[in-house]
Amino acid sequence: MILQLTSFLEKDSNLNLVDTRWVDEALEPTLIVLEPDYLIPVTTVANCFQATGVCSQYDVVNRLQPVPVTSAILLGHLAGQMLDEELHGYESSYPDTARRFFAQNAVQCYTCTELCIK
Repeated sequence: MILQLTSFLEKDSNLNLVDTRWVDEALEPTLIVLEPDYLIPVTTVANCFQATGVCSQYDVVNRLQPVPVTSAILLGHLAGQMLDEELHGYESSYPDTARRFFAQNAVQCYTCTELCIK
């Protein structure tokens, strides 16, 4: 197993040894994680599994699809921005926060058909 692992290692590679125990004066892990800081969201992996088969290119196709913009999604983004500002101690009034949000999300707000004034 070690010979197989060395083919993946490069200078400054990161390894995590999980659930180690001593066996014959050597440390033996039950799991070895190469480059643990390179995280792939589970949603990305799940998007590769479709009814027609398994392919990593499905995720690329999904990323190219247009993302629907609804008022609920915009409201969630605004709430997230307000929570971030509160958690990080950013002193801001509601009008300033709303102004920044609309400036940063102008295209999404403009293209959201639910926000049209009739």
